[in-house]
Amino acid sequence: MKRNDLVKNTLILTLFSVIMRVLGLIFQVYLSSAIGSEGMGLFSLILTVETLAITLAVSGIRFAVMRAVAEAFALQKYRSIHYLIKNAFLYAAAFGSASTALLFAFSGRIASVWLSAPECVLPIRIFSFGLVFIAFSSVVGGYFSALQKPAVTAALQLLEQLMMMLLCIIVIPYCSDSIGERCAALFAASTLADVCVCVISFFILVRSMRAFPRVRGVKLKGHSLAAVALPLAFSSYARAALSTLQHILIPAGLRRSGSSASQALASYGTIHGMAFPVIVFPSAIFSALSELLIPEITQAQQLCDEAALCGRSSRILNASFLFSLYCAGVFFLFGKRLGAVIYGEGEAGSYISMLSPLIIVMYMDLVTDGMLKGFGQQLYSMYVNIADAALSLVLTWFLIPRCGIRGYIFVLFFSECFNYALSAAKLASLASLRIPLLSAVKYIFCLALALVSAQAAAEAAWRISEVFALIVAVTVSAGIYFPAIRFIFPETLGRRHVKG
Repeated sequence: MKRNDLVKNTLILTLFSVIMRVLGLIFQVYLSSAIGSEGMGLFSLILTVETLAITLAVSGIRFAVMRAVAEAFALQKYRSIHYLIKNAFLYAAAFGSASTALLFAFSGRIASVWLSAPECVLPIRIFSFGLVFIAFSSVVGGYFSALQKPAVTAALQLLEQLMMMLLCIIVIPYCSDSIGERCAALFAASTLADVCVCVISFFILVRSMRAFPRVRGVKLKGHSLAAVALPLAFSSYARAALSTLQHILIPAGLRRSGSSASQALASYGTIHGMAFPVIVFPSAIFSALSELLIPEITQAQQLCDEAALCGRSSRILNASFLFSLYCAGVFFLFGKRLGAVIYGEGEAGSYISMLSPLIIVMYMDLVTDGMLKGFGQQLYSMYVNIADAALSLVLTWFLIPRCGIRGYIFVLFFSECFNYALSAAKLASLASLRIPLLSAVKYIFCLALALVSAQAAAEAAWRISEVFALIVAVTVSAGIYFPAIRFIFPETLGRRHVKG
């Protein structure tokens, strides 16, 4: 991919991602008022089960399609595309159906034994019917990502989110005050949106594939799908199972630490349903980069273009650190006020400030993970994720009952830092990178200067309104920080951090 294409596609994906994050945040505010913090906790808990089920339904097929189609394009073997996609849909149908059957059959046991919430049976059964369609959509998403047409996938995701939100807003007012019934309505809306978008995406895929010749008997790359997807799938199962078990243990551990059942769900819901959506909101650009870097690095590898790999990797990582450091500083200083403005209460804001240092590690890890997958190191990434999930599970089991919510905060920090440290070390060995510590010090100096100025400007603006003060703070801090990096220390974004 040319540099201009990468910038253009990143901007496209970022635009769609920002729109989706804004809509998602607005919807989270609506949900927090519609079902309360306890309902948000139950909803987030059910989502962990859904994540495990989706992992089984998808079973690595999105990445396998993305990599196989990208290789076919790099080697100009276009005639294998039809065979690839046909095999991918068969694969998705098999694993999606198996996931639906298993989840529906064991929904009662999952709700009563795993979640200790019998009212979760109906929501679990409802979203089980959408798993096959999610698997099919993953095939389409992998195909268009490999073709470097991010706008198609992003538009479909936006359509799905809009449909789900609209259906929820229509249905929830007619539900009773039961949290279980309202959660069932949420998942029913989500499942119906998944089905509709899957049908639309299939017709778009068929139209796109007319451009490629269809020759019977061509099986050039079809055999590689399972070889790539299955090892990734088995690793994903392990990680998703450990992660799901960890999230199930969190409310249980909080109850053992002395909290009531409702307090435990409320604390869990405040962190995962309210604070985390705000923290990950600016990561839209990194999600876009992570997606786009996979086919780009894959094709550069096929063409043995090592200079392009090392040079671009260095610049992207430097720019990612620059932006993530800025976001962490802003959320740390203004997180409490931001939580009060968005949710109308201070507890979520306290967690936003407390978790803000994680932003640097989380955002950098997104980009690093995309690069590792582009280098074909998806199994290494999964092994790191499995080790991370296993250690986090052990820490959750021992710390939360003894330390309560403080123990869980420690687990979050340990998990993110452990995962990123291993991933960054692997990427540095593959791309011949080194950590520019001097640049990091310069970034921090510029950030401190920007935040001090922003705090002074915001204090004067609080008298007008908190919303206006936050806008002023972000505007002033960004207006000082980024130009300072660009003009005072321009060499930090150059090529000199690449070995050789």
